[in-house]
Amino acid sequence: MNHKKNLYIFSLLLLAAVLLSACSPVSKRIGWFCINPKNELDCKYQFFTGQESKRISMQKNETLAITLDVEAESGDLRVFLQNPENETVWETDFNQTASDAFKVQAEDNGLYRLVVKGSETSGSFIIKWQILD
Repeated sequence: MNHKKNLYIFSLLLLAAVLLSACSPVSKRIGWFCINPKNELDCKYQFFTGQESKRISMQKNETLAITLDVEAESGDLRVFLQNPENETVWETDFNQTASDAFKVQAEDNGLYRLVVKGSETSGSFIIKWQILD
């Protein structure tokens, strides 16, 4: 009887560990080097899975100008902007080397979040932004 109880407890603990590990975000960075001067993210890496983000304070109707230079040697890189309610208001994906520029208008006052999400990618990215009048 005691053996069954121990097996039951062990099974519950194992199940809990599996469920908790499935809920936690996976982040891995190898050879990661990132500098963050004002209004810029400049990162190089051998391997990147996870995310890097910056908060940007904006007022309603301000325009955020974003320029991107991405060298994606492998994997995928997604760049997106979230409004103060954590809703994605703009996004773009890269799976190769590219440069692009975008403008996004703020719908509300508050802190927006510019997020770079890597999925088994290697390479680099430079993202610069400024708020236009």
